[in-house]
Amino acid sequence: MQMKRFYILVAAVILIVGVLVGSYIAQDRLVKKTDTSGSKEETYTYHVAMLVNDRRDVFWQSVYQYAKEAGRNQDIYVEDFGARMGEKYSREELLEMAIAAEVDGIIIEANNSPEMVALIDEATAKDITVITVSSDATGSKRQSFVSVNDYALGEMYGNQVAALKGSATGKVTVLLAADGGNTGPDVIFSGINKAIEASGEKFQLNSLMAGETGEFESEEKIRQLLRDGDTRPDVLVCLSAVDTISAYQCVVDYNLVGKVKIVGSYDTPRILEGVEKGIIQSTIVVSAQEMGNKAIQGMSDYLTKEYTSEYMSVESKLITRENVTDYLKEQEEQGEK
Repeated sequence: MQMKRFYILVAAVILIVGVLVGSYIAQDRLVKKTDTSGSKEETYTYHVAMLVNDRRDVFWQSVYQYAKEAGRNQDIYVEDFGARMGEKYSREELLEMAIAAEVDGIIIEANNSPEMVALIDEATAKDITVITVSSDATGSKRQSFVSVNDYALGEMYGNQVAALKGSATGKVTVLLAADGGNTGPDVIFSGINKAIEASGEKFQLNSLMAGETGEFESEEKIRQLLRDGDTRPDVLVCLSAVDTISAYQCVVDYNLVGKVKIVGSYDTPRILEGVEKGIIQSTIVVSAQEMGNKAIQGMSDYLTKEYTSEYMSVESKLITRENVTDYLKEQEEQGEK
């Protein structure tokens, strides 16, 4: 009797997985004919799935929107793959589903885990074009990698920290994103350390793994860090928009403005407000628009010509209190075009 129940359970699981994959295959066939998610019916030739570690991060939301817009001009429908699913799946699970759905291409924030590399190789073996963005799957058969230079980015952060010389005891904490197999944060940390050493300034450099489940966990970890006078840093380096916003809020809430200095990431209105007020000393902006556009350009080139650049670099920009007004004006002018 127990074996019979076991076989029934296995059959049910297989049926559910089959329905999920089947629905995505059916959706893929539909997308290639028409997309009605916008205000008007649009037709596309190619269907591309986009997979990132945290789709709630405002940076990745922007990358997706820019990629989707660029795709419209390249006959490509870009889907935030898995967004309509009630349950949360890992990128590896979603990647497996995208392969089963026979999409034409995949844009993915990858990592170096053996499972990720194997799945990317499986996708390319099935003639699915794979473009990695921000973090790579080194050694995989992906067609292109679109990213900022992590080490150079780390040096930019490190130079900003070094410029804050004379900051109390010189304790510096770098908030790293938790993403198993992704070496990017470690490379950035190395760049920060090297730049500080080269400056000759004396700082105690530490790192802390930031929250994995979004803004709430990020804010809780930062609050714990700032509440304890023994662990509280003089400089807090945030490598994501979520951590930058959380740090800004916590510094204000605990009356630590001027005592804890923030070097942040990205350019949301809230972050730029913090820069204007001098609470956030500076923020480094990796161009979400350039990342989204280049990912789609590489995808289009490979889908139509079977060739694209193996590596495409993305620029980063430093925003401080001195140039934030000019930056806001520039953004406003671009938005009016």
